[in-house]
Amino acid sequence: MKKGINKFLVASLVFFIAGFTLIFIFDSLNKLAEKCNKGEELEICKQMQGLSMSLIIILLLISGLILVINVVAYLLISAQ
Repeated sequence: MKKGINKFLVASLVFFIAGFTLIFIFDSLNKLAEKCNKGEELEICKQMQGLSMSLIIILLLISGLILVINVVAYLLISAQ
């Protein structure tokens, strides 16, 4: 039973660290988008115009979903 609790704690820790990392990345992208909307002429604003910002956000959402699925699968497999 002790081994199962340790695996659960490790999986939970990985899940929360990855979640906070994704929140930090989304916050940074949001701040970048606000700077670009204010009219600041940054080089990255020119590169991120159009589809690329949306594509980055979609890829991050998909990676977050894959991470959740992997953590749940790990917990289910290790519980047996």
